[in-house]
Amino acid sequence: MRDIAVLIPALDPGRDLIEYCDRLITFGIETVILVDDGSDEEHASVFAELADRCLVLRHPYNLGKGRALKDAFKLIMSGVCTDTVICEETFLDKWKDSLKQIKVIVTADSDGQHAVDDVLKVGECALKQGNALVLGARDFDNDNVPFKSRNGNKITRRLFKLLHRLELSDTQTGLRGIPVDILDRLIKGKGNRFEYELDMLVIAARTNIHVIEVPIETIYENNNEQTHFRAVRDSISVYRILFGTFFKYLIASLSSFVLDILLFRMFLAVFSGFSEATSIMLATATARVLSSVYNFLMNKTVVFIKEGNNVKTAAGYYTLCICQMAASAGLVILLHKVLPVKETYVKVLVDSILFCISYQIQKRIIFASKD
Repeated sequence: MRDIAVLIPALDPGRDLIEYCDRLITFGIETVILVDDGSDEEHASVFAELADRCLVLRHPYNLGKGRALKDAFKLIMSGVCTDTVICEETFLDKWKDSLKQIKVIVTADSDGQHAVDDVLKVGECALKQGNALVLGARDFDNDNVPFKSRNGNKITRRLFKLLHRLELSDTQTGLRGIPVDILDRLIKGKGNRFEYELDMLVIAARTNIHVIEVPIETIYENNNEQTHFRAVRDSISVYRILFGTFFKYLIASLSSFVLDILLFRMFLAVFSGFSEATSIMLATATARVLSSVYNFLMNKTVVFIKEGNNVKTAAGYYTLCICQMAASAGLVILLHKVLPVKETYVKVLVDSILFCISYQIQKRIIFASKD
């Protein structure tokens, strides 16, 4: 199988990795890429024994699974190693022709969680589907799944669906079939450790990459004791990726509100020569126009990072603003009539809901990437 390569990032792997790679080769995988992510001397022999039949890349120290994946992706795309990878040029030369023939990369873990049959199944599916990202999905209702893995996945996949409108059964799988043609998008993902794999899915959702799940065997060796996932630090990084855009959206909105108040006070002084009603009206309008321009630019350049036609994007943004204001006024009037609650409390409820709806519309339509 020259079209399919298997990529395995590894940190201090056991000797069973040797048998695993040999089985992949026996089953027809001609290119197996290993990234030694800063393993200690005790485990260096594993990579040394595989160097005659696998392409071995090495980090001088531990840089993280995400960085290992990115460095290998860049090598496949360009044929050149990044500055953080150690690989002799003469050793790399014999693999250059093989790298050029790769159409799909299957990423797999080094801890025995992915059966060889499943690796082949995911790779063949990705090859057949073209430009789709294929995920090997585990069954988390299986009895051998550790409690923390089962619940962690359930929480993450529900939040992912809520925030990114993509329903997946396994957001944390390391077994993925990735066509080379979509690497240029996925390689832009954030993070150098486990969070990068989640950001791949965020990019897929944002750029409309089709995601397919293929059921795979659920394997947890020794209750997943070999994992290098750091429960607290890596979980924080993962959830930072998951909520990252929404938090930036929230901060941009809050800063726009503060700016609006400050500008209002400033323009009250500027228009103090007019009557009180006129000065308030002018100050409100001027402050709202300037703060909305600020909010638009923040959302476009920082929150959603949308390139392209400013005029068309701005037209969509301000159309949404007008619709949101009209919906807010109408719903407050309607709900105040049927609910025994003061107008202010109704407005807080209505605007909170519209705020979340506006976020989804801006992310998926107005500032959506067309990559």
